[in-house]
Amino acid sequence: MNSFGQTPNQATTSSSEASEVVKGFKINAGDKLEFNYMNAQGTVGSVVAIVKNFWFGTNNGNPEPGVLIEAIDCKTNTTRYFLAMDMTDIKGID
Repeated sequence: MNSFGQTPNQATTSSSEASEVVKGFKINAGDKLEFNYMNAQGTVGSVVAIVKNFWFGTNNGNPEPGVLIEAIDCKTNTTRYFLAMDMTDIKGID
């Protein structure tokens, strides 16, 4: 797995059929988003991704529970996992 997203360890609440508000931005499964993301090492990168699922839980890179977003990275066409609290400048795109 890459340095920006890690595979989840546990999911306590699945939200694939619902919406989630992340930093004032409402997201749904299927939404295409552009955002900045800071990984566990403190590196910030710009990401364009399509949301697949989100839940409250942990993953290998983020042992503290939080909202995790599973998404397809449009640049690499791979599934990645993002901790919502590490996302900034979130925008929906067409």
